[in-house]
Amino acid sequence: MADQFKAWWLIDLVMSHQLSPALRAEPFQTWKLNRIEGDRFVAVATDGNRKEIARQEIPFSDFEADAVSMYFTDGVLLLPSEY
Repeated sequence: MADQFKAWWLIDLVMSHQLSPALRAEPFQTWKLNRIEGDRFVAVATDGNRKEIARQEIPFSDFEADAVSMYFTDGVLLLPSEY
């Protein structure tokens, strides 16, 4: 995904949020990047039970897809197909 969409920045975004003690305390996280409008996106993390634990707006990105989902568990970031 990072190679195909040139989205290494998205991995950095998820990993930078892991510095937060609240997020580190969550053993399983879902991360979703969604296009808001045009080139604007929002990244939202939940605890896997739909409780939002982090949110970051991205004012500009050339990300080609409208959305992507990922899981973060045991220190590993995965696409749903890899889980």
